Amino acid sequence: MIGSSKESELVVAVLLYAARCWQDGDRHALRQMNFGAREAAAIAGLKIDDVARAQQLGAHCLDIRLNRDAFWGLLSGFERLREHESVQRELIARDASFEMMTALFGLGAREYARWRRILGLPISTGRPTELDEHTEHAIWRACEAHTASTESTSLQPADYLAVAIACDTSVRTVWRALASWSATDQSSAPTTLSEDSER
Repeated sequence: MIGSSKESELVVAVLLYAARCWQDGDRHALRQMNFGAREAAAIAGLKIDDVARAQQLGAHCLDIRLNRDAFWGLLSGFERLREHESVQRELIARDASFEMMTALFGLGAREYARWRRILGLPISTGRPTELDEHTEHAIWRACEAHTASTESTSLQPADYLAVAIACDTSVRTVWRALASWSATDQSSAPTTLSEDSER
């Protein structure tokens, strides 16, 4: 009896995936893997013990080829997600509110609390401090400068961080200021939510 190998483990994984595609009625996925009508019917008749026996046989029935375009697209997606998560982490580290993180990223309460625990921040944030006039004016000027330089009236998530750092204040304070200006219908105020930000 031939022992389990990395090749046979791959075969088992593909057979299980193909069986799942058959159960879900995903014939397109099966055709993409070169499963014809006979092979698909055979997959439907496989028992779980048969799949396990593939490891014992050490069989290899796959012709694996890399789709290079898809591969580099996948790696590019990894990079975007890393940057996305990095911005989330930095915003929460600078006291972004749950309301803000939900609006910008669709973050749930559990995930928000998890980030705060990871960053060593208290779960409860308490009542927000009043926005003083000096800080409010500084935020306004920083937002005006930013939107003028980018020729955009909306802020990306990372822009809130840049404004908060420039004004030496929390991201929560920047969000509250912008929300307050939007609520008073100040048409010249930068919008609080970028249309391009990911949900």
